[in-house]
Amino acid sequence: KDQISLAHEHHLLGVMRSLSSGAEQTFDEKIISEYFDLPDLAKRAYELICLTYRFGFALPLDLLLISLRCSEAQFAEEVLQKDKNHVIITAADTLSGRRAYKARHRVIAEIVSEARWDSAYLLSEALTDLIHKINAHSEDEYRLSRDILMSEDVRKRFTEIEYRRRLFDAALEIFPEDFVLYQHYAISEMQARPNPDFQRSHELLNTATAAPNSHRNPTLQHTRGMLYLHQAGLAEQGKRKYFEKKAEEEFTAYRKKDRGSEYGYYSHAKMLMGQRSAATEPDGARLLSRALQIVREGLSTVEEEDLAR
Repeated sequence: KDQISLAHEHHLLGVMRSLSSGAEQTFDEKIISEYFDLPDLAKRAYELICLTYRFGFALPLDLLLISLRCSEAQFAEEVLQKDKNHVIITAADTLSGRRAYKARHRVIAEIVSEARWDSAYLLSEALTDLIHKINAHSEDEYRLSRDILMSEDVRKRFTEIEYRRRLFDAALEIFPEDFVLYQHYAISEMQARPNPDFQRSHELLNTATAAPNSHRNPTLQHTRGMLYLHQAGLAEQGKRKYFEKKAEEEFTAYRKKDRGSEYGYYSHAKMLMGQRSAATEPDGARLLSRALQIVREGLSTVEEEDLAR
């Protein structure tokens, strides 16, 4: 319900922007003008809240106060109470019960953050600086860092891998044993185009696997299989089968470890179907048979709610 509401809000504000294009000032210019006219503390608070909420994430109050170098009382007096008509922010819930803040609308958050940080370099620098201030003992702030690093919107905004590396490196300075961060860092490296760094991706997965409690995350093996599959896709013809075999070994091992997950069945079957295009007719038929067998095994093993999800 919340996601549908946010989508409608995003769409309606987009319509508002287009409708105001013929007015004395555009919708964007009005927002930016009001933002630049704010008092210093309110302006800095607003832009930091917009920095994370442009990607859909509320900013925990404790992290906001550390970034602003002000007290909660000062924030309440000089931001929340001083200019209510222009600092359009709203409280949000967190896991801990502590407050967080978000902009009233994501479209406005995007406008303000783009006005403040008008390049990918400056935007990544601001996010990196924010991550450096995260309290390693705060569950809310830890979740924010993971949400940012795993966000599809962040990936789309920072298409060059160098920017996402800065974010991952900053987070891993705070959480050096977090195997999930290493795993998603590895995924970013293998998916980077036009120059994926497969060696770095393997190293990151090795670090993730060696981290404490990594045995609780069997998807690491699935990620390794996907890494080999990416390598197969870009390998010379003579090496492609080697990487496909390695991928199949990882998918098979992952399915044995986590029989209730659909990912291993899906990835394995999809890989076999992809191989059919370059196979002879008899080999193609065998590949199809194996893929169907894996799909049937998955359908009989994976819980229905997991398949729907």
